[in-house]
Amino acid sequence: MKTKFLMLFKLLFLLIYIVFFNGISCSAQESSKFSENNQHNIFLEFCGNSFFIYNITYDFSFQIAKKQKIAVGLGGQYSPSGINMLFRPSVTGIYPQINYLYGENNAYLEVGTGYTFFWFYPGGVELSQFVPLRIGYRYQKDNGGLFWKIAFVTFWGDQIWWDGYKVTPWGGVAFGYTFKKRE
Repeated sequence: MKTKFLMLFKLLFLLIYIVFFNGISCSAQESSKFSENNQHNIFLEFCGNSFFIYNITYDFSFQIAKKQKIAVGLGGQYSPSGINMLFRPSVTGIYPQINYLYGENNAYLEVGTGYTFFWFYPGGVELSQFVPLRIGYRYQKDNGGLFWKIAFVTFWGDQIWWDGYKVTPWGGVAFGYTFKKRE
């Protein structure tokens, strides 16, 4: 099963790479109103893709059509021993993600996926990994400022802990900042 996750991770990484660099090259070639709507966001997410207490995420969103955007992000977390909700040893995690946004006037439907993997230590390193699927609401101003979102998340994978299920329902809420566009 680990080879399936590795293959999924490689595919997700390739998709993020293509979307991110295609957006950059399009922006460099023409000065359209869509390329002017690129946004940089940083936020603190509670639960969500991290499956633990929090993650800090940077994402880059760009407009692909009038009411549509793509957001590509990378989050991370470190929880010292005894702080995380399962009272395990220390946890370090990395969370790449890609989201499709649909909406206008600062309000967006967010649908996305990613790849969640983290390490438990000391006392040996234990790697856990699974795929989150999310659907939620995202508030993001076009001219920068407060950013927040809330989502229903499900985790898919062989390493979900509760009763051997391969799917776990979850949720998350995030608060952060959208940087102003350069004039």
